[in-house]
Amino acid sequence: MDLIFKVDSPVCIFTEVGELWNSFKVPHFTSFYQKGTNRSGWVMITIGKHLRATRIDTDIENT
Repeated sequence: MDLIFKVDSPVCIFTEVGELWNSFKVPHFTSFYQKGTNRSGWVMITIGKHLRATRIDTDIENT
């Protein structure tokens, strides 16, 4: 989490975060998760609350 605030990035993408990150909250960020094909394959995207972000659901297979 320190890295997010050190680089002052408004958008962060984390790969292979696993299911436990679904409950992880980053202060001042909106978070989105996508389940992967295995237990470590989740993806987490965080977007600064000063930006507008909306999740768009699709039927694209996660490979």
